[in-house]
Amino acid sequence: MEWGGDPPINQTTPLSVVPPPYVIISHTAGELCSTQAKCSQGVRAIQTMHTAIFKWNDIAYNFLVGGDGNIYEGRGWEIEGAHTYNYNKKSIGISFIGTFNALAP
Repeated sequence: MEWGGDPPINQTTPLSVVPPPYVIISHTAGELCSTQAKCSQGVRAIQTMHTAIFKWNDIAYNFLVGGDGNIYEGRGWEIEGAHTYNYNKKSIGISFIGTFNALAP
């Protein structure tokens, strides 16, 4: 799903193993979203936080899943993420938008 993201700050790094042997599932630990407009806004905010505050090259995740049922492409296929220490080079990171400590996505 198009979400109006900015391009990566620097050149991206390809995964070291394709296809990657791991898929890492997480949550963004932020607000839930239920419409395309709110989910797109949330993904843009996450990208800004990851690049401006954490100083990462781009949004950490390869893909994000919104409460609206859409999948939002972050770094996409075959690009190293910044989601899981020691696994970024050999995994795809998929994050559910929201906080799911007590509530299942």
